[in-house]
Amino acid sequence: MSVVEITCAFCGLPANKRAGDVNRSRKQGYAVYCGRKCAGIGRRQNKSAEELKERKRLYDIQYRAKNAQRLKAEKAAYYQRTRDPEKERAIRKAKMAQHVEYCRRPEYRAYKKQYDREYRARMKFGSFWESHMLLVDLETEVNSQASRYEVYMEKGTINKMQKRKRDYEKSYCR
Repeated sequence: MSVVEITCAFCGLPANKRAGDVNRSRKQGYAVYCGRKCAGIGRRQNKSAEELKERKRLYDIQYRAKNAQRLKAEKAAYYQRTRDPEKERAIRKAKMAQHVEYCRRPEYRAYKKQYDREYRARMKFGSFWESHMLLVDLETEVNSQASRYEVYMEKGTINKMQKRKRDYEKSYCR
């Protein structure tokens, strides 16, 4: 076993290392260090706290995406183990007045009206929900511009007594 004297790439002090280790390190393009401590410190990537936080944030996003089902199941199990229905009821009761006031706000009412309209259309008409909403809007606009007389003419109910008489004659007097 031959020994070679090297200069540490981190601390700069001379040290004796085996020739095979030095040759392997240099062949692969690695720096040669005097010991484990200098090697660990020398290989550190000097990154700022912000860079480390960003790296961790990106890792967390990937981890959550990859393990979403397991994490959701674990959270649900933890919630079932630790929940207190009475405490939850008290919290809901304390926030109820604030929630009622929020629901009375005009911007919430407008949002909720539009949301409910879309929800019902999606449930009833599936992939044609947008067409249904356009049709309802069109009918509303047409009806808003028609006079009462035009609406009654369209329905055929200008004079209900006359309409009933005609319907009766069509049905029974042939």
